[in-house]
Amino acid sequence: MGDTLELKEIDSAFTFLGEGTGNDDGGANTMSYVQFARKYFQDKSTSSYKHKRGAITGPLLKQIWGDQDAERVLTVWFTIQRFMGDLPPKDDEETSDNLQRVQLICNTGITRANTRDEIYCQVCKQLTENPNKVSRARGYILLALIAGCFLPSDAFIDVLRRFMHEGPPAYSPFLLQQLERTQRGGTRHHPTTAVEMMMAFKRAPVEFMIHFYVGSHTVKCDSQSTNDELIAQCYEHDELSPELGLTVYITSPSTEIMTSLSTGYSHVMDAVFEYENLMSSKADWRLISQRRPWLAVLRKECFAPWFEGTANLQLVYSQIMDGMIRGFYVCDTVDDLAMLLAQRYYIKYGHVLKPQKLLKQLRSQPVAGMHVKTPEEWAQLATTAFDSKEYYGNACTSDDVKVEVVQYAREHWFIEFSRRFLHCDLVVDGKKTMDDMAVLVNCKGLYFFESKAVAQAAAGGERFCAPFDQFVDVSPLKPVHEDDQELQEFSVSYVTPDGLSTVRVETREGARLRELITQFHQGVVYRSKYCIASLDYRAPGNNSAFLSFQQGDLILLPKMWAEVDEAGWATGVCERSGAKGDFPAANVFVVPSLKRPTTALLSMFVKYIKTVEPAAAHEL
Repeated sequence: MGDTLELKEIDSAFTFLGEGTGNDDGGANTMSYVQFARKYFQDKSTSSYKHKRGAITGPLLKQIWGDQDAERVLTVWFTIQRFMGDLPPKDDEETSDNLQRVQLICNTGITRANTRDEIYCQVCKQLTENPNKVSRARGYILLALIAGCFLPSDAFIDVLRRFMHEGPPAYSPFLLQQLERTQRGGTRHHPTTAVEMMMAFKRAPVEFMIHFYVGSHTVKCDSQSTNDELIAQCYEHDELSPELGLTVYITSPSTEIMTSLSTGYSHVMDAVFEYENLMSSKADWRLISQRRPWLAVLRKECFAPWFEGTANLQLVYSQIMDGMIRGFYVCDTVDDLAMLLAQRYYIKYGHVLKPQKLLKQLRSQPVAGMHVKTPEEWAQLATTAFDSKEYYGNACTSDDVKVEVVQYAREHWFIEFSRRFLHCDLVVDGKKTMDDMAVLVNCKGLYFFESKAVAQAAAGGERFCAPFDQFVDVSPLKPVHEDDQELQEFSVSYVTPDGLSTVRVETREGARLRELITQFHQGVVYRSKYCIASLDYRAPGNNSAFLSFQQGDLILLPKMWAEVDEAGWATGVCERSGAKGDFPAANVFVVPSLKRPTTALLSMFVKYIKTVEPAAAHEL
């Protein structure tokens, strides 16, 4: 469809543009756009803040322009006019290039913060006393799309809010919603998408399906929607329950390319932008919006260090089976694969193994790794594995076997089931610097790879790791530089055979990375049943109900730490003496382990405890 038809569509859709203004109750005491222009524009004439066709001599705002930003905003000025229909397309432009025009405008503001107020002022200027209804309609669409990508400065935001309040009554609420959402969500990484263009036409969120193996759910999404918001909508589906590590992915239609929304992309539309770009750059934006060269799927991205129950068992099991077929998850040994094939058969057909049915399943649903043997050979190996489980005499439910499969994935494919934070800079033990590293968080701990090699990451290929059961502390988050609040740092301390090691992480995703690490670390501590005495404690009297112990003693708890720690006191058994009793929680260090700590792990913590100040030995 050409540009003329699009103008008619806008004219029809925005019949409310014309007489009257919108609400102005929210900005009566705020400077208006006209007042702002008279105070801050370089040109003080009346025409400087009104609609104009043609060139301007320079930026509207009087400020220090540098690094070619003045030239950039002049390019934006002509682009705004072409989007609004105030100027014809350039000779080398297609008539349907409006998405590219919006993207140029928004990308300028996203990447050049110094230009943001100027861009907003240019759009406001073209909407002020504009006699052309279609041009005004396009201008308000543009204003909404820009507001979904970045904010103006504090000096202009109230002015802009009043301008929006005084806009078309039927469009003003949408404008203000876009602005409010961006105030909460922050600046986008990528400019407007085709589906957002359609959203701005309809003044309603984008709707699409999120698929998750056991069902699907329709969600609503706007310019600032996040992974967490989409997942919260998915939990309205009867087949899903809240669980750590579930993440929405934007994928190609073939699902060969997947982008996690949990890291790297604060906004859903930033990921959608990249998949829309896979289509021809000359494709009409309405065609892109209609075809949507992307899908949304909900997947288990990482497991928690503890077993999370069976609420979403079918989803996770289905993902594992699908991943084995696609080659995402590959078994280490032939015996492991044979066992999983036997378990897959049991889950579908039960405890009676029929050779022909097993062989048919193996031939029709081959998985990664089966190429090394014939289906008949795999059938024999799977039968042997099936018999070793003694399913005939000890029948169990299919869910019981699904749990076994999930547990195998947790133990063997924890790298594949990791949340990945790329482009982190590390400082190890205060001296060794490692730039552009990937931090992978999974049920075992933190694994560190070079970012360029993370796509081929596999257990054993990491540069180094920090297991959760060796954790001591996670420091508070703080900015690396006062003038760059987005680049943040924190440190992780953990014990090693050589003593305490500290890794300082610098990343623009510091808040999300630290939150996940802390959530996993504290979750393990709360569930632990093991403590080490950090300070001696002598019970008062020989027949006391209190427990005496010496520094370095292992204390066994009857229940997990979160349940025994009451008002600073806990109950446990000293392994060395066998005595049981109450003890002050301040005198022990909780071992962050869900299973009995090994002798080596205990010796590392005892060594750490003896080298720190007593008051700090028990702090987490």
